[in-house]
Amino acid sequence: MDMKEKLLAEMEQSDFAKNNGKIMRTLNVLAPSYHNLSSIQRILKDDGIGEGQYAACLDFLALEGYILLRTVKDHVRCEDLADHNWTELEAKLSGKGMRVLEKDVKDAMIEV
Repeated sequence: MDMKEKLLAEMEQSDFAKNNGKIMRTLNVLAPSYHNLSSIQRILKDDGIGEGQYAACLDFLALEGYILLRTVKDHVRCEDLADHNWTELEAKLSGKGMRVLEKDVKDAMIEV
């Protein structure tokens, strides 16, 4: 990996951590209810989070147990974003996610 690729990778990781934090803080403000992920993405799009970045962050946050996902239509829990289109899902923070925001749990991939 040359210097340019390394720098771009570091910038992308930094944006990933920032975006994870933005998503979690947004869900925290909307707590305790589940909220439609499409609505949240429209809000965060103004912050420069594109759909691809948003989906990658949601996947990470769900797999790590920081957010809880369920279908909008029938409220069936979804453990893995790969099983559904994120536009059909809603989310809320898990207890673990709340602990990250309160800085009781630390994760370098989430900028609080």
